[in-house]
Amino acid sequence: MSAPTEKPPDQDRIVAFLARQSRRPVAEIAALYEHERAALAPGARVKKFVHIFAIRNVQEILRRRSAVGPGPPAGDLRQGEPRAEAADAPGSDATA
Repeated sequence: MSAPTEKPPDQDRIVAFLARQSRRPVAEIAALYEHERAALAPGARVKKFVHIFAIRNVQEILRRRSAVGPGPPAGDLRQGEPRAEAADAPGSDATA
């Protein structure tokens, strides 16, 4: 008997949702989401929640950009903005 496999989150649906929510191009959101997911994944102890933190980070980045004005050039995804770390999650036993 094998362990049940978990279905990975549907990245296309996540990106489409964020693009609709922010009224930004899907390609821009896809690049930003993938960047955030890739940045969080290596340090995550529980990989199945990485997409949740990546969504939260993308939403925060987009909020900051809309408060400041037009977005940065395409190559500058982060602009030095802080991002949530998986270790900051409730129940995390990471020490600073």
